[in-house]
Amino acid sequence: MIQKTLCFVWILSAVLAAGAETVTAGLRPGLFSQAVKPAGDVPPDNRLEIDIPNLLVNGYFREGGNALPPRGWVGSAMEGCGYGKGLHAGRTFQLRGKGARFLRQNGIVMVPGEKYRVSGYIRGENFKGDGHIGIACDNWSKIRAYFFSGKDIQPDWQYFEVVFTPDVSKAGEYEMIVYRKSETDGSIEVDHLILEPLSKKGLQESRNKFHGNKFDENYAKALTEGKLRSGPPSGEYRLVWSDEFNGKTPDESKWKVYDMSAYRDTRGYVLTPDCVRLDGEGHLIMTTRLGKDGRTVESPRISSTGHYTFVRGYLEARIELHDSPLANCSFWLLPEGRMDANDPVNKGMEIDIMECVNPALGMLSHTTHWYSTDPKTGKRVSFSGGTCARRVPGLDKGFHSLGFEWTDTDYVFFIDGVESWRLNKKDHPVTVKPHNIIFSFGGRVGEIRKQPAFVTNYRVDYIRLYQKEK
Repeated sequence: MIQKTLCFVWILSAVLAAGAETVTAGLRPGLFSQAVKPAGDVPPDNRLEIDIPNLLVNGYFREGGNALPPRGWVGSAMEGCGYGKGLHAGRTFQLRGKGARFLRQNGIVMVPGEKYRVSGYIRGENFKGDGHIGIACDNWSKIRAYFFSGKDIQPDWQYFEVVFTPDVSKAGEYEMIVYRKSETDGSIEVDHLILEPLSKKGLQESRNKFHGNKFDENYAKALTEGKLRSGPPSGEYRLVWSDEFNGKTPDESKWKVYDMSAYRDTRGYVLTPDCVRLDGEGHLIMTTRLGKDGRTVESPRISSTGHYTFVRGYLEARIELHDSPLANCSFWLLPEGRMDANDPVNKGMEIDIMECVNPALGMLSHTTHWYSTDPKTGKRVSFSGGTCARRVPGLDKGFHSLGFEWTDTDYVFFIDGVESWRLNKKDHPVTVKPHNIIFSFGGRVGEIRKQPAFVTNYRVDYIRLYQKEK
């Protein structure tokens, strides 16, 4: 099955490469083709991000909050550099200032002689100099890259791609480089960087040593060996708070149940207590449905705000997901009080332990972000600490445990006891602010209105918080 998937991705990549506008004259050694065109002329890549075999860590610059350089990259002369808004719901990275600036990412293992493609988007302003984006080895003596000069960089976004074969590396590995040197204070801005193998052998044998996560492999092994589990990751933790959802109605001493029914006539979507119930068998039932008026989508949200908050520990919920692609199930945390986009450590952040739109696709995500309104401009200021998508076998079948460990130094996300994503305070803020616990359920209003009898549920078996003894 894995081999068939690899072949499919390889064929798809080859088709995309074949459709590129190529320039064959005057290519540097090791390059097969090079294309540069306006971003608007590039057909959309309809692959899911999780299905793109990108050898780069954080190639879309989403992870790492506002820290410099971006997580996974090493930078030089970062003064004046920073982030921008990306073309594809991600972020860009801007290299600004007079002189040399670069980002690099090492630890990339590639197969000499096999074909690879580097692609991305680039633009700039007042840039007078030169640079390159691509792969290098042996102290940058062997470079395969898109080379550019000031006359090539335009204010509008351009797509570039280079198909190449890597030279033999004496060290056995390669590094990705984004380099520019300018005679002025000009800038270049890059977005959506992808380094992908274009052959079956390249797909099988290429890797990034610093992806640092073998979730797919570890989950498959635990599944095969019957070792998927629930509960805290170590014996140091003790249960301090929980809800097993026994009884007939939600426990009002633990939960605020949201009610926006008063806005039914002015909004197409309302939170209503009628969509929150217990089934009498130890489960919380969260329902999204189309109301009797045929116009209003009714959904649930419960939160421990005003009842219970916590700082650090291991939080876990056991959830059976919904059966519709039109609803979005969420298990998340928010700080008590307002966030400050410039101080997530002390003011907190939104931590999405789990979001899932369509369980049948077998994919869920973890996300962190923090935001506030600038009092001077009245505009929203927002930063993202990153999003991690995971494909989980059998996600749409039965219950799964979703866990979140919060320590002094790390956020660690778990799926069925398998570590999924780890964020360390070296390149991601770790808050000290108390947070409350939220379960919610949304939906695509326009699509749901087309289905008069629409209703879908997800079930929560329990929510448990463990903390270490002091």
